[in-house]
Amino acid sequence: EANRAIDALADLDDMSQKTGASVENLSRLSKVALLDKTDFAGVDTALVKLSKNMVAGGAQGEKFEKAMRAIGLSTDGIASKDPAQVFIDISNALQEFGDRGGKAAAVSELMGKSAADLIPYMNDVAENVGKFTGSSAAAAAAASRYQDSLGMMKVRYNDLTTAVVSAALPAAADFVGALSDL
Repeated sequence: EANRAIDALADLDDMSQKTGASVENLSRLSKVALLDKTDFAGVDTALVKLSKNMVAGGAQGEKFEKAMRAIGLSTDGIASKDPAQVFIDISNALQEFGDRGGKAAAVSELMGKSAADLIPYMNDVAENVGKFTGSSAAAAAAASRYQDSLGMMKVRYNDLTTAVVSAALPAAADFVGALSDL
């Protein structure tokens, strides 16, 4: 269980770096995914697309702004907001949005085509995310450093093993050769 917790925290740290979302909000969203049995990788993908769209200009930015307005949300200052919080805000806004087809279209426009599959999860986010506290960024960073240290130990061990085997190979080859000569 400890290793699973460390892995989960380190994954949150990586996801935070990738999406710009806070570890705390990502942690809360991951807890809803556990409750809902949703694969969090799909949420990760949607958050990456959402964070990209939050700063998009041109035609994509206009489509994003139109979809946000359609569900009743403003894009004022959105580029500086936490993408996970915006995801939560979108999940909450969708509860008031009655048009099923329009809902799927808006979610797809905001977070990519596959994000429409997350609508049941987003309903659970709206209902449950406030029930959870999130893990801290410091804990996630510590877990990531721990994993990096373990990885470094594995690399060093492999280097040592390779060096010992490389040094011993000539003698081992001579020994095997001597046995063959007998």
